[in-house]
Amino acid sequence: MSVALYTSPDMTVPLELTIEQEGVGGVTGQLPSVRLRDASTLNKFLDWDDNTFKTAGWGTKDQLLDEVGDGHYTLSLSLAAIGAIVGNVFVAQYTVNDGGDVIGDDHDVILVGQQALTDMSKLLANAELIRKSITNRFEEFPGTPGRIILWDDDGVTPILEWEIRDAAGNGVIASVGCPAKRSTAT
Repeated sequence: MSVALYTSPDMTVPLELTIEQEGVGGVTGQLPSVRLRDASTLNKFLDWDDNTFKTAGWGTKDQLLDEVGDGHYTLSLSLAAIGAIVGNVFVAQYTVNDGGDVIGDDHDVILVGQQALTDMSKLLANAELIRKSITNRFEEFPGTPGRIILWDDDGVTPILEWEIRDAAGNGVIASVGCPAKRSTAT
């Protein structure tokens, strides 16, 4: 499963599926298909014949993917052709069954709109902050109140600070033998 973010409803989305078998690698010669569901519903799928979403009466509900090679299959989806608007969320549901030992399914989530990009940017920024909190220099400073500082990658720019006090709510003093600094991870 993956999540694809598209900032504009007039973009083309590559619907990609890879079929692999342990000990074999990419499996070729298959006929995988994809259904595109409006994620705001459980049963409204794209009719690939007329590019409209329906709950019944599809001309083509399952569209075959084109084989690229080495087990890779693809299909291009024009968001404009299906009438996508900012805020739409779609689920591409993939299926393959050769009647033998190649049976499976997968899905991708497709988000359309600027908010999706903003949300992903926030997620990436948070992931970067988590990495820095694990790997970067971290120091405690005495005082009333004391401070703990998380330093940026350059080792000199503080990115987060916390106020600290002892268990009774008093200031913190420096003491020999008490940990107060953590170096960057090696």
